[in-house]
Amino acid sequence: MISQNRRDKSNLLAKINGLDRKAEAILLSLQEVKLRHHLKRQLTKLLREEEIYWFQRSKATKLLQGDDNTKYFHMVANGRHRKTKIIQLEQEE
Repeated sequence: MISQNRRDKSNLLAKINGLDRKAEAILLSLQEVKLRHHLKRQLTKLLREEEIYWFQRSKATKLLQGDDNTKYFHMVANGRHRKTKIIQLEQEE
């Protein structure tokens, strides 16, 4: 899921950046403006899904609406994983 979202996100960003570069040179057509708006909505949806994924994985109890907490949740989830990981077992022998 995460790798697919990353690919989708990078594709959307590339398309949006391409339209932005074109808009700097010439005026965009109505169809291109609608396409850019649609791509921005898709990107927002992907970012929100990613934030929810990391929120669920971190098992944190607070989520600020519209706040980009993905980095925080990522750190909480991975920190818990590092803390509970068994690196080595020792025996009496």
